[in-house]
Amino acid sequence: LRDAVATVLMNLGTAYSSLGRIQQAITVLEEANAIYLETGNQNNRAMALVCLGEVQGHLGKTQDAIHFASEGLALARTMANPFVESAALCILGELERDSLNWDAAIARNLEAIQKADFICNAEIRNIARTRLCMVFLLSDNLIDARKTIEDALQIEAPSEKHVASAMYGIVLLRQGNHQQAKQQ
Repeated sequence: LRDAVATVLMNLGTAYSSLGRIQQAITVLEEANAIYLETGNQNNRAMALVCLGEVQGHLGKTQDAIHFASEGLALARTMANPFVESAALCILGELERDSLNWDAAIARNLEAIQKADFICNAEIRNIARTRLCMVFLLSDNLIDARKTIEDALQIEAPSEKHVASAMYGIVLLRQGNHQQAKQQ
């Protein structure tokens, strides 16, 4: 029963985060993490830590975000949970990107892609590629940005398709393909 409560709290934290209610997200995610620690559910605790890392990143608390996401990644690796590993790697890649650490951001996202491809999770496969594309765009590597986002568009991930399509349009605009970009 406690695990079920923690899962509801984790889902609530994710919802709060998507609504921009970051402090409320942190509060319920910390509570979910504490419950998972108490019950010994290490797989879900790993995901709660990754979520905490993501919301700390939204607050600009990069070191806290890296701490939580790294702890979640380490726990996911211990538990051999490639889904949580790929989610953690995406968050860490985003944090590296925001710190302008292009090589580290690329490496994190490439590893996330590898994990997501292994488990055939379309959503995380698309997210990792979209985030990698963003790194390439920001580092002015338009060739790899285009290849990466074209790969993302081949993945059937309805919840993420709009993001990949918009990113593809941006890549096309940056490459000077204005007519083709309008079709996106």
